[in-house]
Amino acid sequence: MATLTLPIFSNARRRQARASKQRAVAGNTSSAPVKPAAQRLTQQFAWVRHVSLPHIRPELVLGTGIGLAATWGVLEAWDAAAPVLASVKLPVPTWLQPVVLVAGDGTGVGIGAGLYGLQWAIRTNIQRLSAAIGYAIGITVASLPVLEVCGFDGGELGRYALDLLLASGAQPAWIAAAGTAIALGASIRMGDPLSKLAGLFDLIGAGVTALLPSVKAAPQEKALPVPVTKDSSPDAALKAKMQAVLNARKLDYISVQQVAVGPVLTTFMVKVPLDKDLKTLTREAQKIASVFRSSGSVGITEHVRGTDCGAIEVPNAERGVVKLADLMDTASWQTFNEPLALLLGVDTVGNPKMASLPDLIHLLIAGTTGMGKSVLLNTILVSMMAKSTPDMLRIRMVDPKQLELGLYEGSPFVEGSIITDMKNVRPMLEELIDEMEHRYGLMRAARVRNIAQYNAKRADAPLPYAVALWEEFADFIMLDRMMGKMTKVMDEDGREVEATEAEDMIIRLAQKSRAAGIHLMPTTQRPEKDVVTPLIRSNIPSRIALHVMSKGDSKIILDREGAEQLLDKGDAYGLFPGCTELQRFHGALVTEREVEAAVAGQRKRWPEYCRNGK
Repeated sequence: MATLTLPIFSNARRRQARASKQRAVAGNTSSAPVKPAAQRLTQQFAWVRHVSLPHIRPELVLGTGIGLAATWGVLEAWDAAAPVLASVKLPVPTWLQPVVLVAGDGTGVGIGAGLYGLQWAIRTNIQRLSAAIGYAIGITVASLPVLEVCGFDGGELGRYALDLLLASGAQPAWIAAAGTAIALGASIRMGDPLSKLAGLFDLIGAGVTALLPSVKAAPQEKALPVPVTKDSSPDAALKAKMQAVLNARKLDYISVQQVAVGPVLTTFMVKVPLDKDLKTLTREAQKIASVFRSSGSVGITEHVRGTDCGAIEVPNAERGVVKLADLMDTASWQTFNEPLALLLGVDTVGNPKMASLPDLIHLLIAGTTGMGKSVLLNTILVSMMAKSTPDMLRIRMVDPKQLELGLYEGSPFVEGSIITDMKNVRPMLEELIDEMEHRYGLMRAARVRNIAQYNAKRADAPLPYAVALWEEFADFIMLDRMMGKMTKVMDEDGREVEATEAEDMIIRLAQKSRAAGIHLMPTTQRPEKDVVTPLIRSNIPSRIALHVMSKGDSKIILDREGAEQLLDKGDAYGLFPGCTELQRFHGALVTEREVEAAVAGQRKRWPEYCRNGK
């Protein structure tokens, strides 16, 4: 074995003697003076003009760093392999346990490569040092999936590499054999006894881990042990499958309580001990998604309201289609008789998600283009019109794109013509403000507090609910901002802040119009802080977010992250009054032909409203 000579115990005379011996072996008998190691290193880095190391021993710095890295590797190996060692049934002596752990986790390879790199750092041979580092990296990358196959912790890189290999059809035994061979070959190629010893450690580690019970269960889907259960239903099989995944990932303290299969998501209700949480499960979301072949990101909910459990939401591999016509035929919707009832879609387990617009107060819908915002809007409108009559509901529509709401042109529920010019939005809002003040006068004279009490008292002349709905209200806000139409308003804390005139009008309506039966429903595909401002968020309590591009966009709409992980085609989070937790649902599908048929049926049923334009 080569002698390892540390620079702190050497001097210039010893270095010169060693250099003379090397030249004699090479056939060079010249007596040229030997330059100190620091000077040779400085010359090799001559292309960096500002580097000068006359008084610094770089080999000592490199050696210290490699030594610390090797020590850290030993400690990590002990922590990672301690649970496995505890479950070993073999009679392993106490004094041999550290040796088994170090060998089994492949840390011997890292130590050997580190010592080899230290030796060449002392010799200041940069080219050979680079080769040593390359071989060390090759050994590490080849060993990580082997550690995962053998039941140890190979880190995120090891899991990722193992998943790729398993997905390509590779068998665990071949992965272990190939990885060990590569690591051993790279160790021998390094050409130093220390590296060969490191390769031997790696080979011994593969043999030792082959005796452990964890080797017999490879972390792939078909090899997961499924507990025997008397219930052979699909839900029981899914529950057993998820529990097997958790056990294989060393999360056996999490117990799966029940399973709910919906058209889009499969929800696993799980329980954790009081001294644990589900934060560690977020690191395994990608693994769970690959095992269940999910079509999107796995969601983790710390606590489900009304239960003592958390939830794991796994997108289904094959997504079902939720049709509005099917939901409107359900008994729950037929018996839902709240004023201005509307359908949002279905919840995560497939039950109809319904709401009453007076309970929502005002509703803001935001989401990236193509995520289902327009379809959700059509679902809300068609369902709300199906439960109302034109003398109960009047809708003012704004469609600057002239593409989304044109299907409702001529509907008896639409007040006047659909506004397509943003210049006409301000008169519409001013008209609503005047109508609101007029209704407050009527309610004050009738000695009632809201429109519901007024209509109950004056059944002969009831007041209809009014809804202001417009697509991309960001254009209206940004137009005033660009033109400098700013004013001073009071925020929810009573402080005076600057806002656009358009924003001021929306806030005035949002603060007072609920009791008068006037509700706002703006939508936008630009959830920016200059559009969905804090004033608008504080005065529009009900918000729906479809998929957005970033966590910042999600925070602007929902005051928290999460919407960036939603699926497409109507998958949404809702934040509604009376609940601080997000409610996930999936919008129903309604086609343009169904909307046209609904509007045509409305014209036939109430032709007088179409002629008079009421």
